[in-house]
Amino acid sequence: MNAVGERLGIQVQWRDTGGFDNIIPGLKTGRYDVALSNINATATRAKIIDFVSYYDASLLGIISRKDANVAPFKTLDAVCGLEVGAGSGTTQVTRLEEASKAL
Repeated sequence: MNAVGERLGIQVQWRDTGGFDNIIPGLKTGRYDVALSNINATATRAKIIDFVSYYDASLLGIISRKDANVAPFKTLDAVCGLEVGAGSGTTQVTRLEEASKAL
């Protein structure tokens, strides 16, 4: 974001949102001009805010304890039946729920 500001000839002013749940309301009220966050573009969010670009196209990563003996896998159905933790209200929870329903 600092590099973008330099190219535009403006100084970036970083603000702490106080938590993920404050990002969209802060954009809506004008507290922020832009937000740089790991936020997925969903149809619901697109009705409220504009997703103008992506700065990271990383894949969803899952980690485990070494002693859990979870074998490498490429689809989420491989962890169905296991206890999996994910951030409440995140799209990771939605992805896990959808994979579970598909079985």
